[in-house]
Formats: sequence, structure tokens, C-alpha cells
Amino acid sequence: MSTMPDVIDPQTKSRRELDDNVELLKARAQSLARRHGGVVVVVTLTALAAFGLGVMVSRRRMRQSLGQRLHAALPDSVRDLPDDLAEQLKRLRSAARAL
Repeated sequence: MSTMPDVIDPQTKSRRELDDNVELLKARAQSLARRHGGVVVVVTLTALAAFGLGVMVSRRRMRQSLGQRLHAALPDSVRDLPDDLAEQLKRLRSAARAL
């Protein structure tokens, strides 16, 4: 009978040590996963910011043609311009009379 506890005791101890090691490995894995997850998030955000900045710079550096710049500078319809000015003058006259 004395041999039975002698055999079971070391097996139980090794099983407990194995369970403790598994728990330790789980804790380390969770810690590393949190750390590396943060690094992945930072790298992803940095890459997105760099891409956005690159798009902004490239659009800024593209030069418009002379025709595009002139078209943007002129009003939509040159014929509508005098009508708009006449309306503004009428408003100014009515405002001056009200004073």
C-alpha cells in the first residue's frame, strides 16, 4: 500500500505544475496580444494618416490648365452679371430711401 501514494503523489505534483505553467502561458499570451494589438492599431492609423496626407499634397500640387482657371474665375454667365448688378443697385437705392 505504501507504493500507491508514492506513485500518485509525483503524478499529482507534475499535473499541478503543468496546470500552473499553462495558466502562466495564458497570462503571457494575453499580455502580448494586448501589446501587439496596440502596436497594430498605431501602425494602421499612422499608415492611414500618411496616405491621407499624400493624397492632399498630390491634389495640391496638380496644376490646373489656363482654361480651367479662367472658367473658375469668370461668373457662370456673363450676361447675368448686369442683371445682378442692377438688382443690387435697386436694393441699395431702396435702402438709401428708407434711411
